[in-house]
Amino acid sequence: MRTGKYNYEQAGKALGLDLVKNPQLVEKPEVAAKVAVWFWQNRVQPKVADFGNTTAATKPINPGLKHLDQRKEKFQTFKTSMR
Repeated sequence: MRTGKYNYEQAGKALGLDLVKNPQLVEKPEVAAKVAVWFWQNRVQPKVADFGNTTAATKPINPGLKHLDQRKEKFQTFKTSMR
């Protein structure tokens, strides 16, 4: 299992920031957005074949699938609003 520290280390290397020694940098909206996109591209997207499958999209972020029912409900609401 990857830890938060490991992810900060890897994201920091990719973004040219020392997020392990300076985790407060992620409090800045522009850095937070870059870290979030990095995490999605490197930790989530490669593991999910069908983003319409809420369980599959949740598992790389939350392996315990906590609150999955709420995620499924919110995804359905999103899909309905996009029609």
